[in-house]
Amino acid sequence: MVSVVIIDDAVNYGVFKSIDSFSYYEVSDTVKPCLPNHGHLTHATICGAIIKHYAPQIKLINLNIFSPQSAYADVNKFALALHWCALQRVDVVHLSVGSVTKSDKIRLCHVS
Repeated sequence: MVSVVIIDDAVNYGVFKSIDSFSYYEVSDTVKPCLPNHGHLTHATICGAIIKHYAPQIKLINLNIFSPQSAYADVNKFALALHWCALQRVDVVHLSVGSVTKSDKIRLCHVS
């Protein structure tokens, strides 16, 4: 089965039936499985629904790198999420995130 990781904010249960089955992880200083949020529309929820619509057989995994208090994610969480994907040998990583800080490039170039 093909695994697709969405590195973004939280994918939420109950918004679209097509994505009511996925693995949910929060990224802080580690990547840890957590219970997903319910019922509100997020960017990752929309992305997950689109992906599942066109590829319903995939295993969907959500890595939430955002905190509820901020619209911004920390580059270290992003790097840790990418590293986790490499270790797990996931097939596809969906990204809708980026940075406007030049120094973040150094941190992200060395992720493996």
